[in-house]
Amino acid sequence: VLCNLGDLVLGEDDFRQARFYAEAALKISPDFFDAHHLLGKICRQQEDYDQTLNHFYHALQIQPGNENLIGSIAEILEKRGEFNKARALLQPLIRGGTSNPLVLKAYSALSRNLNEEEKALQLLENTIKRGGLKIAARIGLHSELGKQYDHLGRYPQAFAHYRQANLLERELEIQSGVKSSNRFPSCENINDWFTQFDADYWQELPHANSDCSRPVFVVGMPRSGTTLTEQILASHPDIHGAGELPDIANLAKALAKQGVGPGRFQYLIADGPQKLADAAQKYLETLYRRSPGAVRVVDKMPTNFWHLGLVSLLFPDARVIHLKRDPRDTCLSMYFQRFHTSMIFTTDLDELAAYYLAYTRIMEYWESVLNIRVLDIQYEDLVSNPENTIRKMIDYCGLEWDDRCLQFHSVRRDIHTPSYDQVRQPMYSKSVGRWKNYRKELTGLNETLKQCL
Repeated sequence: VLCNLGDLVLGEDDFRQARFYAEAALKISPDFFDAHHLLGKICRQQEDYDQTLNHFYHALQIQPGNENLIGSIAEILEKRGEFNKARALLQPLIRGGTSNPLVLKAYSALSRNLNEEEKALQLLENTIKRGGLKIAARIGLHSELGKQYDHLGRYPQAFAHYRQANLLERELEIQSGVKSSNRFPSCENINDWFTQFDADYWQELPHANSDCSRPVFVVGMPRSGTTLTEQILASHPDIHGAGELPDIANLAKALAKQGVGPGRFQYLIADGPQKLADAAQKYLETLYRRSPGAVRVVDKMPTNFWHLGLVSLLFPDARVIHLKRDPRDTCLSMYFQRFHTSMIFTTDLDELAAYYLAYTRIMEYWESVLNIRVLDIQYEDLVSNPENTIRKMIDYCGLEWDDRCLQFHSVRRDIHTPSYDQVRQPMYSKSVGRWKNYRKELTGLNETLKQCL
């Protein structure tokens, strides 16, 4: 019962309460499988892979043949580059003819480092053909098949599987009651803000007057190079990479009145700066807990671009690094990636294009009304001319150059975003112009995005 309650609140991202239930269950029964499994899932969502593996391995000792658990452990090991350990776990199940989706997905990802892609493809295709899978499992297998076919250069097959995964994802979300429309302001909405909430409006709002220069916000479209940028910056001894922190978005919800536009902060004029000062302090405490000794701490939540107005109120001296990438490559990469439910628009190319246009317009708006410092970095420049671009970023952060920034792939860090594989390798540019492999499938998207090129 306790673990069922823990799973329930974990689904609502209440990690503290979920942990309370799991630990209460362990006090009653120290070797209770469900409790260790739940603690592992909690740690995983909190981006603590060491403790995740600790609890998962403990659970595996209790149920040695649990294939779902083996698949989950192998997936983490593969992401950490521990290929031999992952293979040792998976091989007995693969030889035994398993059809477990989690095991097959983990093996497929691992196969790209073992030159066993064709074998993985056959296993995935056969499992889908047999049928009888739940919709979530089918989504995962189609998505993994898309990755494999793309990796092998079989682009029509890759797109077909990614498209099927997205159609199923959309079906699943609709069944769950998720509405895909009105999830972000339209360009028309943002156009009105230029006159309704101009630079004078933002100047009149109270500011926290925090002179703290620790935060560095890395923003941009998802899949625009934010993970790579954070990994590079975190290779500097004075910079800590904190990952994708939800804190700014949560503060925006807590501080704002109803609505999505700048007008939701207007009430702060009467309330004074204390609320903002308290919010700024709360955020800084989060950074301190993660790395008390760092001179700079990177928050790489890409979609903080929606909240730069609030960032300017909380931290007038904040540094913002804005990653920009070819919109066609960006949208294709997002279409090929599974996201959480709040980004259901990524499953439809037309909605993706609308989101991209809104992103470019909101960045133009911030540039016209805010005084905070923003450094624009082009992803294509970063991968083609890394040293000059990285030096520019380190200088912008107000720090001395360190050669370790060029060896970012040698720094051991757990990466919790889909770009984990890229940051394990030296700089490469094979993702530049990737959209050309899918030119035919992206005709409509490319036409819409012409204005952004």
